[in-house]
Amino acid sequence: MDTHLFSISRLYNLNPIGLGTPFVESLTSYITRLAEAHNVTLGALIGKEITPRLDKHYLNKVAIRGGGGLYKSASSINGVKLAALDMVASLEHLTLRSDLQFLTLTTYSEILPTRGLLRPKKAWCPKCFEEWGVNKTDIYEPLLWYIQEVKICNVHKTRLHTYCPNCSKEIPTLSRNIRVGFCSHCAHWLAQSNTDSPLHDNETYYWDYWRVENIGQLLELMSSNDINPGRARLKIMLNQALKVTTLREILTLMDIPKSSFNSWIVKDNFPSFPCLLRILYCLGISLKQFLTGDLNTINFNLRPFPYRKDCFVTNRFSDGYIEEYLEFFANSDVTPPPSVKRIASIIDCDRRLLYIRAPELCKMISKKYIDYIQARSHDRNEFVKKQVVNAVNILNRQGIYPSRRKVEELLKMPGVVKARAIQLVWKHEKEKLKQEGRL
Repeated sequence: MDTHLFSISRLYNLNPIGLGTPFVESLTSYITRLAEAHNVTLGALIGKEITPRLDKHYLNKVAIRGGGGLYKSASSINGVKLAALDMVASLEHLTLRSDLQFLTLTTYSEILPTRGLLRPKKAWCPKCFEEWGVNKTDIYEPLLWYIQEVKICNVHKTRLHTYCPNCSKEIPTLSRNIRVGFCSHCAHWLAQSNTDSPLHDNETYYWDYWRVENIGQLLELMSSNDINPGRARLKIMLNQALKVTTLREILTLMDIPKSSFNSWIVKDNFPSFPCLLRILYCLGISLKQFLTGDLNTINFNLRPFPYRKDCFVTNRFSDGYIEEYLEFFANSDVTPPPSVKRIASIIDCDRRLLYIRAPELCKMISKKYIDYIQARSHDRNEFVKKQVVNAVNILNRQGIYPSRRKVEELLKMPGVVKARAIQLVWKHEKEKLKQEGRL
């Protein structure tokens, strides 16, 4: 008999979103929504309820300090290793649920390595957030968005965002006061964005779309009994491919070295997840076929990898793509305004490329940034000057000579009077007191 029927869970038995679909919720999203359901911060939930039940000495120590150590490696909670398994066990104990493992990738721990599998920060589709908000459905973060190889939203045909459009910062997977759908730095609603670039129907787009569709199949199958995620299936598939084509053609299509191919066939090594996707793409079979099909009778549809140097050069950084981003930042009221270098980091390209493609927009953005820095510097200097004048008069009234060191000690600004402009104000104020006979 199921004892859960007669038990009361410590935390709400919150239903995960999207189980058994390509858009299944991530475990980090579930934890965040669980905190909101209890009307507490995520920091309180993790520190007071979750980490004590993980029974890990190092986690109990970081929990006492606020849980910062756990947040730094939070992306692993959605992954395939011990961090995900421990978190699932703790949450299932607290909520009396038995399906939370399917919010992580632990089902595929045998074939998915940790390196390069998950994003260390958030990625999201603003249009998805917008639709869910308008339709008043639950706002959440699909596990799909956390997988490094997923670059686009296959629903809205736009690239996933990785920087807040308001403060231009990357958003951590988890933080103490995080809310689903909002920037944890500036609390900006992430559905609000003017930088959505429509994707062009070319080979690059087709590869991106193929990846997200197939990874979606991977997530959809997690709770199925039909999958067989064993490593031996790769060797079977490659040997079958060698029956219909030559090794040389396979190496050419996949653009991989022979040594790598031999390690998969002879040494039972397994490729990284990005490389596995490349293999399947070039052989013309889907992840679903690889996991569930009869590999001995499978039909191959051979095709070249679209990012080979001698086959296809990506046109991701088109003039239109770059200009759209630059125009947004040139005309936005984001504070502080980003520099051209910062925008290049957001777009993930070289700063020189931005100046080559759109020099006038770059000059506008650079001027805007420099004007902001100069204005901030001027405001700070004026503030410090007033503080120095006040400090000189306060010390004088206390019968203390307002030397440079005494002024700096009172203001708790070491070395501030050394700046020439500030030094002139300090000397002028002392001279003024002398002339008035008060010093």
